[in-house]
Amino acid sequence: MIGIDMKLETLVNNGPAVIFLCRAETGWPVETVTANIVRFGYSPEDFISGGLGYADIIYPADLEIAVSKFSAYVEKDYRGKDPDCKVEYGEYKGEAGGHKRNAKGNLGKGRGGYDSFTQQYRFLNKSGNVLWVEAEIKVLEEEEGKACLFQVTVFDISRWKHTEKAMPAALDTENELKRIINSGHVIVFLWRAEPGWPVDFVSENISELGYTPEDFTSGSIVYTDIIHPDDLDNVRAEVSKNTEGGRDYFSKEYRVLAKSGEVRYVDERTLIRRNEKGEITCYQGILLDITQRKKAEVAQRLNESRLEALVKLDQMAGASLKEITDFAREEAVRLTGSKLGYLAFMDAYESTLVMHSWSDSAMEECSIEDKQFIYPVKSMGLWGEAVRQRKPIITNDYPAPNLLKKGYPKNHVHLIRHLNIPVFDGKRIVAVAGVGNKEENYDESDVRQLTLLMQGMWQLIQRKQLEEALRTYSGELSRANEELRSVNMMKTEFVEEMRFPERAEYGEIMDYETLYAIDSQQQKAVNTFIHYSEKLRHLVDSLLYQSLEKAGKIDYSFEGMQLKDVLSDAFLNNVFLIGEKALEVEKEVPASLPEIRGDREKLTALFTALVDHAIKFTPQGGKLALEVKEGADNVHIVIADSGKGISKELIPYLFDRLYQVNDSVTRRYQGLESGLYICKNIVDAHKGEIWFESEEGLGNLMHVKLPK
Repeated sequence: MIGIDMKLETLVNNGPAVIFLCRAETGWPVETVTANIVRFGYSPEDFISGGLGYADIIYPADLEIAVSKFSAYVEKDYRGKDPDCKVEYGEYKGEAGGHKRNAKGNLGKGRGGYDSFTQQYRFLNKSGNVLWVEAEIKVLEEEEGKACLFQVTVFDISRWKHTEKAMPAALDTENELKRIINSGHVIVFLWRAEPGWPVDFVSENISELGYTPEDFTSGSIVYTDIIHPDDLDNVRAEVSKNTEGGRDYFSKEYRVLAKSGEVRYVDERTLIRRNEKGEITCYQGILLDITQRKKAEVAQRLNESRLEALVKLDQMAGASLKEITDFAREEAVRLTGSKLGYLAFMDAYESTLVMHSWSDSAMEECSIEDKQFIYPVKSMGLWGEAVRQRKPIITNDYPAPNLLKKGYPKNHVHLIRHLNIPVFDGKRIVAVAGVGNKEENYDESDVRQLTLLMQGMWQLIQRKQLEEALRTYSGELSRANEELRSVNMMKTEFVEEMRFPERAEYGEIMDYETLYAIDSQQQKAVNTFIHYSEKLRHLVDSLLYQSLEKAGKIDYSFEGMQLKDVLSDAFLNNVFLIGEKALEVEKEVPASLPEIRGDREKLTALFTALVDHAIKFTPQGGKLALEVKEGADNVHIVIADSGKGISKELIPYLFDRLYQVNDSVTRRYQGLESGLYICKNIVDAHKGEIWFESEEGLGNLMHVKLPK
């Protein structure tokens, strides 16, 4: 029996609970305490000697609560006040509450309270550190209606209390992390290692792609559903390579589809989770939206490609017109990421578009039997807005209802998105280029790509047209020269072959009809030679002017000058052509005409060109007229001819650098040839005005106003 008691004592002293036996007196003196009190830094003697009471090691701020609950338990009233404990004590009033006592007067289980109760409060160990304990208190003996002895079993719950205290902070941290994740740009996924990669979890910021977490966790969408179809095989191959290779981590950049259909670029970084057997249990990963970075990279590559395309265009000077236009059209499709493209040229009056060509992809898809090639601007549908509004037009929802649409012909290419631009030469539209069916929306970057490419194409076409004009005029001049030489040789040979007998009659010596025919042919050859010489000279002069203009080397020297002298020189410079056509010239120039400020050389070139232009429109034996009128702040010069006049539709384009008289794309160099483009620049430099009036059958009027 003694051995059993010793074993029991050993178990208690080495157990986790420290047991106190206290008297219900001030400070709760300790009669005995188990040896494991050392876990709090004390020894049993510290208490049994009377040096410390149980109340002394309760944290001061918790003592009043501990005593109050103990007093309530034994149902005592308090009549005194303990100065140390600051707790009132009273005497027990007999059978308070009708509780029963046993033979020794002890309270039993039959009382209205509990056999024992517990409290949690703080302790102070011998070092002064604060510990949390849970104390189970049980009254053991009572004398004369008072609790006199009670047992306190104390458990150290400091670790649990710290954990409990840290829980709200941990929960707050978890909630904060969730908030950060859900409000950030990193989307968190948990995929099952099953076909289609079903989603067990996805962060709420999946809403950035237009989805909700429930779209995935409900199983209605699996992850492979949102991977771009063109990237899906590559993503699957990447996952297989890493899983079969035993790796635990991989990253991959690819495209996904937002719920709206918009294409986004993402960087996936994934952990491959495996069980103890090495079997894959799930994929845990994040998606970073890298769309802006990718777009910047794409834009940079496109810029590089555009520069390469422009360089290639510049190197195609020896290519045919078809090769140039085909290259520009297909590059437009490639640089904008489109599926199809087309190119059309505008007529001289901006009233009709003539379809030049479609991209190969468009021709494959389009199966219209009788394709239309000529499109009047007035009757064109939505795609004609680039001409009517004279600016690029983006239509990113082409199937949507639009009053401007005229409908599709049967078997026409189905358009989803569309972009077309007008191609300008000065202020005049000369062509329209369009692309369609890009996977993403067209934007201003696409407009720039298409515009720069097509302007480069047009500049190359212009260069080829000018080269062709030079070759044509040079060839015609050479032929005229050969014809003139041939006629001269014929006349020389004819005269040399004639013999003059001493007594022959004059009529027998000279064949007048033959000689007259030779002279007429000679004069015609001379006129042809002069004609093409003048055309070639004007064209070369205009090209030289254009080159100097681009180089910024055209300088003006303004000074006071007499305009009548300039006009006199202009007519004198054309006196040969006037005489050749036997033109009648009338001049009305006031003698009191004031001085103007101008560049004499440039103004002389201006009026020389205008008189030359009038002579060309005037028939043989026709009439030229010059009229000068002085205004309040300007001088108004009018040069009139008696020619046939020109079409009113062509007048707005006469001062363009290049314009066409007919509708052929290869006959657009008349502007430079006539010199009217240069005339307009000279007048603009003098802050003046120039315009043209004409009526077919009634001649032309050229107006110039120069400030005084």
